[in-house]
Amino acid sequence: MEPKRFEDGERNVMVDGKHKVVIDASAVIKWFVKEKDRDRALMLREEHVKGGTLLSAPCLLAYEVCNALRHIPEFTEEDVKKAVESLFELHIEFTSPTIDNMNAAVENA
Repeated sequence: MEPKRFEDGERNVMVDGKHKVVIDASAVIKWFVKEKDRDRALMLREEHVKGGTLLSAPCLLAYEVCNALRHIPEFTEEDVKKAVESLFELHIEFTSPTIDNMNAAVENA
């Protein structure tokens, strides 16, 4: 099966019959805040929930999302806690840095 293209030149890999997409905090923040390209970010989340896509992220993502949402004036402390909780309920594959995935990141950059 040919990997999907989400943007020109971007590719993802197949893992156990699912497209594996590495996301960053800017995409996740769009799940909670109306920003440009929110529809694309929500589509990725929905594909993950339905089981067709596996979302993966560096473990630092949770901290980045928490920090970014906390600086949005409309978000209360409780709102941020609920957002972070919902993030973990999605069972995103969080990865710690290793020499192999850091080398892969350099190659993909």
